[in-house]
Amino acid sequence: MDIPLLAKLKSLGHGGTTLGVDIGTGAIKIAEVSGKSASPELMNYGELTRSDALLAMHDPAHTADSDSVEHRVADHIRDLLHAMGTSASRAVFGLPSAAGSFRLLHFPKMKQKDLHDAVLYQAERMVSTPLSELVLDWEVVEETEGDDSHPAEFQVLAAVMPRDVIDRYVRIAKHANLNLVALEAEPFALARSAARMPAPGEDNIFAVLDFGGYRTTLVIVEKNKVRQVTELELTGSKLTTALAKSMVVDDARAEAMKIQYGLTSSGGTDLGRTLGPFVDGMVGEIRSAFSEYVRLSNHVVRTLYLSGGAARMHGLDEHIARQFEITVMPLAALHEVTVPERVEAHREDIGLAYAISIGLALRHGSEGRRRN
Repeated sequence: MDIPLLAKLKSLGHGGTTLGVDIGTGAIKIAEVSGKSASPELMNYGELTRSDALLAMHDPAHTADSDSVEHRVADHIRDLLHAMGTSASRAVFGLPSAAGSFRLLHFPKMKQKDLHDAVLYQAERMVSTPLSELVLDWEVVEETEGDDSHPAEFQVLAAVMPRDVIDRYVRIAKHANLNLVALEAEPFALARSAARMPAPGEDNIFAVLDFGGYRTTLVIVEKNKVRQVTELELTGSKLTTALAKSMVVDDARAEAMKIQYGLTSSGGTDLGRTLGPFVDGMVGEIRSAFSEYVRLSNHVVRTLYLSGGAARMHGLDEHIARQFEITVMPLAALHEVTVPERVEAHREDIGLAYAISIGLALRHGSEGRRRN
């Protein structure tokens, strides 16, 4: 099994069936994709929600009963696969970006061995954990030629992930009787799903906002390479809780209202006064991330794709587009993917909610490097 944290965004050539397994805090989502990269087909998909084991898995306070939690999560995966009616076992698991660290590093041009040593040196300063307890992966994302004002340099994306996090996912796959062929950090699965869509412009620069129930991640991609990963504070569950308190309703009703009415005043209900300040706080974080990208690359993001369950909130795309004057649209993770006729009408919703698991399944292999 390969354990790259970084991977090329193109689908690999494997023609079998692959399960993309996304173990989130609020749900397990699995997409089953078959076929070669040029003609993939969504065979099946499924979701399991509302499990205390998922919350415990992502809570550092539950380390004492981690073995029990892992077995319960594995049981959930087996139950979900049984409910989906699939016998596929070849799987790619996603690693949560919040558990790792990603940084774009700049180095003057040098020999490969010297670059390797330089990346190790800088990686030790990215986190407080000793490198012996981490998996490090890195990739040169751009080489620039020097001129009179700027020396030639390598731009390197470095990623680190705790070994105990990786070991946990390996054990869960084993307990679930799955053939784990690869682990991949979630931002790269998101980027792969988005990279299948029509090019957003000549510069091929775009961002993905994965607005989930318990985690929100902003990923910036340039020329099919991830350049920046930022974890944002606002999550869908925080919005739901705020709305439930404001409207004096239960969480289920607040969630439905959030999705149906969102930031608009349709249906005689104006939730914008409650939700707007929270969303504007997230917009401020996105603005800061975009500014940092401009500072490092001198390029501008002009296309933003939305994914995740909370991205279905009515009016969110228009609200963000007005703030930045950029193109904002749902991430169509199933673009140019064949789907069963019975779910064709739900293609957009599935692509939006399952962007990570679809991206994982589209990986179709274990290409990558492990460096540490």
